[in-house]
Amino acid sequence: GHQWSIGMSGMSLFFSRKEKITLSIESGAGTDPKSPDNTKQIRSKWISPVDVSNVMPKAVFHVDQKDGPRRFELSLSVSIAPSIFSRTKCITLFPRYQIVNLLDKGLYVSQSGCTSSEVFIPSQRSVPFHWEISSLPPKVRLCSSLDDYALKQPGTSDRAWTNGCIQLDKIGITSMRLPTTSRRPGKPIVIQAEVRLAAKDQSSAVVVVIWSANEKSNPLYLLRNKTTHPILCSQVLYAETDEEDKQVEDLLVFDKCLAGAGAQTDDQKSWRKMGMSKMKAKQSRDSSSVQQKKEETGFEFSRFNCGTTCRPSTPDFIGSQSSGDFVWSIKSGEEVCFGFDDPEKPHILEWTCGDSKARTATFDEEDSAVLEIDAMGSISYLTLPNGKQFKCIICAEHSTKVIEFIDVKRQGEAIGVSLLEEWHQKGNIFESMMATQQNQVRWAGSFEEDVGDDEVGDDDVVAFSVRMDLPFVTISVVDNCADVSSGREILYVQLDSWMMEFSQSREGYHELEWRLMSFQVDNHIHKSVHPVLIFCPRLDENEPFLHLSAVRRLQPHSATYVFRYAALRILDVHIFLDRRTAETIARFLQPLRKVREENNDDPQTWIKNTTMKMAAAYANPNRRAPRDIEKIVLTANSGRIYFEQLHLHPIRLSLTFTQEWMEWNPATEGVMVFQFIRGMASIAGAPLTFNSFVVGHVFESPQALFRIVSAHYSSQLTKQIFAILGSLAILEAPADFLANIGTGVRDFFYEPINGMVHGPAQFIEGLEAGTQSLARGVFVGVVRGAANVTSAFNSNLAGLTADDDFIDERKAHQRMLTDAISRGMHDRTISDSLYLAGASVARGVRSGAMGILEQPSLYASKHGPVGFVKGIGKALVGAIIKPVVGVGDAAVLVMNHVSEVTSDRMVLIKIPKRLRRALPRASSDQPHSVQLVLYDERAAKAQKIVTAGESVDDAYIGHVNIPGYLMIASEQCLWAIDRHTRDSWCVSWEEISHFGMVDNNAMKVTVFSQTGLKSHVFQVDSAVALAELYHLLGMQIGKMGNCSSNLSELDNSMFSGGLENISKYQIPGIKSKQVNHVFGSCNGKYKRMNSSVKDEIDVIEQCFARVKVLGSGSPTFFKTLDDEAWTLVCSWGQVFSGLSSRRCIAASIINGTGHDIQIKSTKLIEGGSPCYTISTKEFDQEQGILRPGGAIIFFGWGVVPSLLQPGQVFMNIETNTFTCELSDQKSPATFATPVSGYQVGFLEKSYDESGWWAKYWLLVRAVRG
Repeated sequence: GHQWSIGMSGMSLFFSRKEKITLSIESGAGTDPKSPDNTKQIRSKWISPVDVSNVMPKAVFHVDQKDGPRRFELSLSVSIAPSIFSRTKCITLFPRYQIVNLLDKGLYVSQSGCTSSEVFIPSQRSVPFHWEISSLPPKVRLCSSLDDYALKQPGTSDRAWTNGCIQLDKIGITSMRLPTTSRRPGKPIVIQAEVRLAAKDQSSAVVVVIWSANEKSNPLYLLRNKTTHPILCSQVLYAETDEEDKQVEDLLVFDKCLAGAGAQTDDQKSWRKMGMSKMKAKQSRDSSSVQQKKEETGFEFSRFNCGTTCRPSTPDFIGSQSSGDFVWSIKSGEEVCFGFDDPEKPHILEWTCGDSKARTATFDEEDSAVLEIDAMGSISYLTLPNGKQFKCIICAEHSTKVIEFIDVKRQGEAIGVSLLEEWHQKGNIFESMMATQQNQVRWAGSFEEDVGDDEVGDDDVVAFSVRMDLPFVTISVVDNCADVSSGREILYVQLDSWMMEFSQSREGYHELEWRLMSFQVDNHIHKSVHPVLIFCPRLDENEPFLHLSAVRRLQPHSATYVFRYAALRILDVHIFLDRRTAETIARFLQPLRKVREENNDDPQTWIKNTTMKMAAAYANPNRRAPRDIEKIVLTANSGRIYFEQLHLHPIRLSLTFTQEWMEWNPATEGVMVFQFIRGMASIAGAPLTFNSFVVGHVFESPQALFRIVSAHYSSQLTKQIFAILGSLAILEAPADFLANIGTGVRDFFYEPINGMVHGPAQFIEGLEAGTQSLARGVFVGVVRGAANVTSAFNSNLAGLTADDDFIDERKAHQRMLTDAISRGMHDRTISDSLYLAGASVARGVRSGAMGILEQPSLYASKHGPVGFVKGIGKALVGAIIKPVVGVGDAAVLVMNHVSEVTSDRMVLIKIPKRLRRALPRASSDQPHSVQLVLYDERAAKAQKIVTAGESVDDAYIGHVNIPGYLMIASEQCLWAIDRHTRDSWCVSWEEISHFGMVDNNAMKVTVFSQTGLKSHVFQVDSAVALAELYHLLGMQIGKMGNCSSNLSELDNSMFSGGLENISKYQIPGIKSKQVNHVFGSCNGKYKRMNSSVKDEIDVIEQCFARVKVLGSGSPTFFKTLDDEAWTLVCSWGQVFSGLSSRRCIAASIINGTGHDIQIKSTKLIEGGSPCYTISTKEFDQEQGILRPGGAIIFFGWGVVPSLLQPGQVFMNIETNTFTCELSDQKSPATFATPVSGYQVGFLEKSYDESGWWAKYWLLVRAVRG
């Protein structure tokens, strides 16, 4: 490998040829030895090698100091370079944490437990953060730069760090009070801090954003005093380190809850004093412990360094803001932003009322109350000795959680036992409500409905319920932008049994329930491996696939949503993906995203530009706050939603991926998931399990909550995505084996216990069932694993044949077989599986045998002698491999059947919901002019015929039902399906000469064949059907041989009677009536070559000698000319045969214009010879003029085919009446275009099935009138 240093100081990196890297940090290297910073020089250990062979998102790792406590936490990402440089991987290293300071003042940050080593962050700046002591938890404390001035004052020796910490590895947002050492009274400084995952373009993995909270920007918490007295409140800070502290908390909460209901009894007062005395005793022990450590070590232990939090007994609310418990003072009618002293401590607020005339106040142990802040709607009451009562309630207002203090006014009734009796009458059990703190919140909520000032009364709310049931909802995704094909449906989504119910109760609640019973996505992408993309099995008909339930409580401020409960459950999801499907979807979504394009194709220039960009970005890093940071703060502070309980149940996915070779697709550029797919091997049934997400008292903006949930699932996905490699199709046997073992062991221990509950007999039955399940799991694991291994092996073997037709045929057969087996799953027996297995073996043997016969000649016709040898090699390889593939496919069928029969799991049917939607086309010239119409089952079946079960790349255009036939028009062919025999007649549009109506109740279609023109007549029973068929044929008129030139319109009687026999019609220039003859009818007759012929020149000269004496005065003129043209072609095949075979073209022209035709030029655009002219006596050789009634034959040939030269022939003829280009095989490039005043049409288009010769006859006529 190689090692190099990056810069004068920073990092040494080692890269090995095994695509692994390791690195070491060299902080401070190269600095001045006399510099004070030289003491901070460190060198880290080398990390374990990191594999960078695959693309990966931002992953984190740490580097520890060598012989020191420091730790650097870094992030690593691997991506693929764009466009043609995709074989290059870009490896980027970032710091894991980046802290952004949006305050209007500087900020100090230090690791909790190591406040002596702080990091200063200027205002509107950001800095990376690393750990001073690796053994301490990943938490930081904050300090304001305002203390810089206070530290210069006498009597101040230490910074005022926050009581609480921010844990950087936990995503979320919180509000915190920022203490200062200033003795000047003023509003407390409240900040909000959000820990979030960094965006893709941010230079870190985690971003910590800190900004100031104020009353006008939707703060997280707000204290509001609506009473006539000042309110004092404080967060309750005490450690919960042992059972005694837990008892103190329970007693305190229990006592405060009862105190709100009325005057305290003597027992309640004694319980309260006991709890407070225990809490003080604990604090005293903590303080003594700190003092003892100071005396023993002589070192000054602060409460932050030693890790303890001490609470003063009676803190003064006027004085230093750095006290252990800061006391908030809210004047009557005042609103103040609130932040926790320690967000990690329980969010419990202790509050009391002060005297408005006094300048100082303290908490009284008996005259205070506590409240849980997180629980929306929670409430506590305070009764003073003078009888005045106050209420504190938590409510949501816009995007702020408001802690509101209110005077309680209730005339004529004491709040006490009467209310307890009223609660009992409502069915609320008092004892259970006071058992836990959570239940206390619910009890307080019901109390609010009775006495709250903001209650939603029964008379103000109308109860109603609305329910909507939909049998199914379908979504059809049509790709109408692909350049390679016409518009087609690529995905079909069906959601069955959709139920939505919304109700409003008189108690002021909205209830929403949404159930979806089934969900499936069908894959209709051409040549995709899996017919179903997403499959959700229904193991229980009564269990919905998706179940969402939510209960919302109405609020006075309608802009704030408060949900008491929300839960989402999704059943198992199976995903079947292949490379082609992924690339097609990426191409479909390409217009929705901006694709990065590289205009420079020079590697050296690209490397230079990339290096300059990286140097400009990272050599002098910009520490300014990101531009979009204001948007981040705005979204975090607006539109918050409260969830008292949010429960997202576990999600279980099963991923199957099939890898295949695909060309580079620019649409996938820059997308991490597609970069990962490119280097991903085939996997089968890889399990992806995501744990549940259960949280209570959530108050976040939708964007922040979405980020938190996304981080929850993405972190699990990142951990599992590389573990998927253990589920490779070739290695899935061990994974599936263990899964079945796990099921068996669970049954083994679970079922006997169930039986034991019912009695000994049931226990024995359960024991037997568990043992059988264990054995069944072992057997099924082995068989299914062997089937997966065999299937993967067969796919690789099929690729070795290099026979695209065989590979495509095998894929199409497997897809149809899967569909057929799934539909007949319940009735299939072992004999059916054996029959299908035998058919697979026979198909492999037949394909191998046919390859021996066809491939040598096929490759010889394309590449000559070298191609012949290549064809023999492929045929021999195929003859060996194809039968083996057939046997392997048969073995997979049998093993899958055995595992399905043996397993106790329900066999799940994975078939498309319906056939692919047929999209009629409005115009043949515009392939993307498809019409989105209602789904038609008959049209879909017609489309299936056209595409041969999705194995042929053809597009459906339309169909017409006529008596006796189903006429189907596709992009390439015209189909006629006999309704009685089911026989199909198929002809390409290029093979059709023309069409026309006959007797107003029939359609006549004339086609080219190897033996001349032939007509087919189709009877039609209605004018509507006739018009539809005419329109269907007319859409493809441009592809037909003669309709495009409108030659059929010159003489309707000629074409009605049949263009295939023009001898009986009067053609200008033809001097005598010709005998009946169809051009091409002599083809196929073997013509023995004259023995005097020595080479190809002799063949041409002898043909020329025979043709030059022919004239239109002979009644056999047409017949003799056609026979001479075929003799020329047949003799040519005898001169050049075997490995020296050459392709040839014979193109003949008849002058039926009544005028002279000037032959301007004849040449072979592609070929190996001149274009020879063989004419009748009406041709003037010197002038190049063909007289009326004359004929001329043009002949040319190609070179011997080879690997470098296919030996094709392409002829161009230009005259003063028309221009044409002719190919040696069927091709859309073959055409004849007349000039103004003339028409030209084909009397014959004949081709050799092997592609060795082509024969044309053209008739040129003048336009009448």
